[in-house]
Formats: sequence, C-alpha cells, structure tokens
Amino acid sequence: MEPPFSASASPGLTHRRLLFNSEIPLLEVLIKLLEEIYRPSLQDIGIQAGSDTGVSFYEGQLRRIDQKFQSKQLLDIESTRAAFEERIRHCRYEIEAELQKSYSEKLETFKKLRLEEMRQEVEAKMAEQFSAKRQQLEALHTAERARLDERERHLNELSQKSREVGERTAFLQRQALEAEIQAARAQTEKARAREMELERPKYASLLSEPALFDTETIALNPAFGELCYEVEQNVAVVFMNLDFKVAGTETFPCFKVMETISGHIC
Repeated sequence: MEPPFSASASPGLTHRRLLFNSEIPLLEVLIKLLEEIYRPSLQDIGIQAGSDTGVSFYEGQLRRIDQKFQSKQLLDIESTRAAFEERIRHCRYEIEAELQKSYSEKLETFKKLRLEEMRQEVEAKMAEQFSAKRQQLEALHTAERARLDERERHLNELSQKSREVGERTAFLQRQALEAEIQAARAQTEKARAREMELERPKYASLLSEPALFDTETIALNPAFGELCYEVEQNVAVVFMNLDFKVAGTETFPCFKVMETISGHIC
C-alpha cells in the first residue's frame, strides 16, 4: 500500500487526497472527485468532436453529456454520501466499542491496582498497629509479672514468718499448758493430802466404837447386816490407804464412802 502523498502517486490522486483532507464540505468534495474522474473522457470526446464539426458541436456534446450525467452524478453523490456516512457510523461504533472496551479494561485494571494499594496500605497500618499493641502488651505483661512475682515473694515471706510465729506460739502455749497442768496436779495432790490429814482423826474415832451400825436395823434386814459386818471387818484395811480407787479413774476419800453407807443405813 502506497503511503499518502508519495512520489509515485498520480497528480489526480494527490489532488483528490488534498481535497479530502481539506475543510471543504462533503458534497463539494464528492462533486470535485466525480469531476476529476470523468474529466479526461469528456475532454477526449470534446476534442474529437471539435476536430470534426467545430466548436459548436463540442458545446452541444458537452451540454448533452452534462444533462446525461447530471442525474447519475446526483445518484452517485447520494450513494457515496450514504455509504460514507454508514462507514463513518460503523467506524464510530467500532471506535466507541473499542474505547469502551479499553476504558473498561483500564478501569478494571485501575480498580485492581487501587484495591491492591489500599490492601497493602491497610496491611501496613494493621501490622504497625499490631506491632505497637504487641509491644505495649508485652511491656504490661512484663510489669504485671514482675509485680506478681514480688507479691508472691512477699506473701511467701509473710507465710513463713506467720508459720514460724504460729509454731513458736503453739510451742509456748503447750509449755504453758503443761506447766499449768503440772501446777494444778500438784495443787490437787496437796489438797487431797491435806483433806485426808484433816479427816483422818474424825474417822479414826469410828474404829474405836464397838458397833458401827444400828443393831435394830441389822436385825430387820439380815442381808444388810452381813454387808455391814464385812464393811466393819475391812474398814481398817481401807483406812490404811490414803485414797480409794473407783473404776480405776477417779479417787474418792474413804470418809465419803463411809458417809454414803451411813446415809443408806439411816
């Protein structure tokens, strides 16, 4: 395909291209193109007729040719204009479709790139915030752990001191209780011994009496009389002991036993 305005192009083609590229209206361009196309044949016919019959014949032929081709010229012009406009519309549609497609593709690409940039920005901000928050939490955790360790150590010291104080206090309390128990036992033994010493002369006089119980009471109850006789026989042995063991647990003075027996007899 020859490039426009090349050296090998014909003068008529070059002229038509210049007319087409100028700002002349479309109808005038088409008319001039048709004139350029049919001008050589008209010139040949006119020259031939002029050489035979003269100038008048040439003018008549020219008028007839003009009349003959006027309708065809108009039809060709309309057809060319319609085809040209259709081609323009088709080209415009193709250009608009291509532009729309290109615009859609570029817009989609722009959206993807923008979304990717926004995602990267958000990820960078989130990573920065996460790092800052993590450092803050680690600092708080370290401080809280140090505080809890210090509190645990303090509580352990208090617990150890409290346990030592409790053990010392319990030991001292046990010693004090044991001392009190020993003192109470000693006082009890002294009181019992003193009581026996005081009661011994009173019940010693009972041994000197001939009869411990009433004769009439013994006569009325022979079984009780036998019991009283056994008591009289063994009372000397009982008084020789300072204490009388009852059920192996408690100690009662002998005078209390004798008072109980005398109370039942009376």
